[in-house]
Amino acid sequence: MIFTCPLCGSSLANSGEEWLRLESACYYRCTQCDLVFLDPQQRPDTEGERSRYLEHNNSPDDPRYLAYLRGFSEEALLPHMGPPARVLDFGSGPQPVFADVLRDMGYSVDIFDPLFAPGKAWQEKKYDAVTAVEVAEHLFEPLSEFRRLQRVLVPGGYLVLRTLLHYCDRERFRGWWYRQDPTHVSFYSPLSFQVLAELLEMDLVEISAGRSVVLRRPGV
Repeated sequence: MIFTCPLCGSSLANSGEEWLRLESACYYRCTQCDLVFLDPQQRPDTEGERSRYLEHNNSPDDPRYLAYLRGFSEEALLPHMGPPARVLDFGSGPQPVFADVLRDMGYSVDIFDPLFAPGKAWQEKKYDAVTAVEVAEHLFEPLSEFRRLQRVLVPGGYLVLRTLLHYCDRERFRGWWYRQDPTHVSFYSPLSFQVLAELLEMDLVEISAGRSVVLRRPGV
């Protein structure tokens, strides 16, 4: 193993272990930050990602999906940063439904998605909060992506994530439905986010129900 951990940057020659090998996929685990990730050579290509995302049924006409998004915003964002705060929805997907939910709540929202809304104007702005709903598990190089997001937060701003945390158990991981999506390549534990917070020089505010993570950039 000659590559480095995509979250903490440690050399996997020293800190890596093969976590699970299947016929179709091989996963590694970094013992420094507990990230479990797909072998980089097995990551989907851009067209494979696009095709998979277009299969998702994330419709603005689905009341259950809207309730899920509103519940997440009320649980993880609203207690820390209320409207009319400036929010970047990072990884907004084919239909920016979450951005519309936030706008309905009174937030000022910009969106970014590398495939469906690839404009770069957001990189020159500052935000009170950045949200990433079901995005972190798709990131090939999470540390570099999270560093980009940290840079656009104002002092005191929040990074608000939704991703399911992994089981520290190979056999449970093998049958975990979340692993079986071919575009899910990075899986985190609470330790992963503790390490990430230190690397970003942010505070880990909370991890809720094994899936909502809030970090804060120190400041006013």
